[in-house]
Amino acid sequence: MRTAQPRCDILVHTHTWVEYIEKMCLPGVTCANSQDHKSFLITHARTSSRNATAHALAQMPMSGKKRARSDGVEDEPLADVARSLAIVTSAYVAIDGYDIARTAKRQQREAGIYIDGIQYGEVNPEAFATALSWCAPRAGETFVDLGSGSGKAVLTAALLHPLASATGIEILEPLHKAAMRAHEAVLAADARALRTPEVRFECGDALSHPWTDCDLVFVSLTCFTDEMVERVAADAQRLRSGSRLLCTSRALETGSALRLLRREPIKYGRGMLTFLAYERV
Repeated sequence: MRTAQPRCDILVHTHTWVEYIEKMCLPGVTCANSQDHKSFLITHARTSSRNATAHALAQMPMSGKKRARSDGVEDEPLADVARSLAIVTSAYVAIDGYDIARTAKRQQREAGIYIDGIQYGEVNPEAFATALSWCAPRAGETFVDLGSGSGKAVLTAALLHPLASATGIEILEPLHKAAMRAHEAVLAADARALRTPEVRFECGDALSHPWTDCDLVFVSLTCFTDEMVERVAADAQRLRSGSRLLCTSRALETGSALRLLRREPIKYGRGMLTFLAYERV
């Protein structure tokens, strides 16, 4: 049963995020609409932290200030979640994934290259962090994002969880390079904040990557073609027992190979996005 304690945690969460931004704000960066970098981030923090904390409180038993995981092990304090999300926010201030993707797609069309199912969608770190927690990541596990875009999901996972490795596979080279820049920004801001020692990004066809030996898999199926979804479902049946797969929008038809852990829409920008978490039986 929840008590009044979570309300105090919300305040701690918000203030910790803002205070951390004031300490680690990247120098010399000017944001859009003429706001300086720090002011922009603090404004974003005051708004976004409420959403991030709301997601956390919705599924975290609030005894003290630590998250209780589904396996009974205490996870990182809420203040550390805020700090990690602040680092992700800072790393992408100068990176516009949508603009990069639009330019890359236009160049492809001009070159006569048309690829179905390749549509960029920006990852919301707060929502992704919530959905990933449904998979109860454990220390030493491996994570892969199939179609990692500018790398937000990979860096969010690596900042929040002590994994062995976090890998992102992206087919569009400009987005791949953006992910590399974001990773460098995180290292420059606070390398010790990365709880995962090995973070890597690869440029290539994500569905051709040997991902079935990973413990945690994330793939956004929202804009995939039916054929691509079927391919993911077929490959998911080769995952090891106990591996978890997190996807968006569309269910995977795998017979009894995957057990649905949770399916729920999460606030995502101005709308909602449905996440589905599976476990390999």
